[in-house]
Amino acid sequence: MKKDFLKVAYVSRTHGLKGDVFLFPFNPQAKWPSQIESIKINEKLFQVESYSPHKKGFIVKLKGYDSKSASENLKFQTVFLEKDLFKSKQKDCFYLAEILGFTVEIEGEKGEGSVLYFESDKKAQDFFVIEFLNSLNSKNIYSIPFVYEYIKKIDFENKHIILQLPDQFLEIFKTEIPSRKN
Repeated sequence: MKKDFLKVAYVSRTHGLKGDVFLFPFNPQAKWPSQIESIKINEKLFQVESYSPHKKGFIVKLKGYDSKSASENLKFQTVFLEKDLFKSKQKDCFYLAEILGFTVEIEGEKGEGSVLYFESDKKAQDFFVIEFLNSLNSKNIYSIPFVYEYIKKIDFENKHIILQLPDQFLEIFKTEIPSRKN
């Protein structure tokens, strides 16, 4: 069975002389699982010997990487974790990855959209990136701040979100970026 992976960080630098690497997460506020057995760096899967939070990221010891020079070629590479690691136990507190692909209804707007991916402004704000098809069959991409007050309802069983946004809000957050998936 093919596993789904999420882009979550990049290898910022090596750490120490024994091959450890420092992972800098794209969303520093995100809570990562306490146990990680493997990570994917670009297209290669690595076994994790040890993993611990450190400052604004994580120090990871990869199996087979026992020196600083061995880990040097991993710098600035993209890190992926299995999507299944990001499953919440309570639906009132969930990982953003759990609502990827959900359909989106925006009150007062005709049409429907879907959650393509999330972005972070590296400070404190996450954004939904939503592709929205209006009643005139016109597709637009919106990067909408992820604010709980804008979410009227999330239906996990039917994978559906209803947003209630302030007037003229969509035009402010319309983007010209092409749609993509992580």
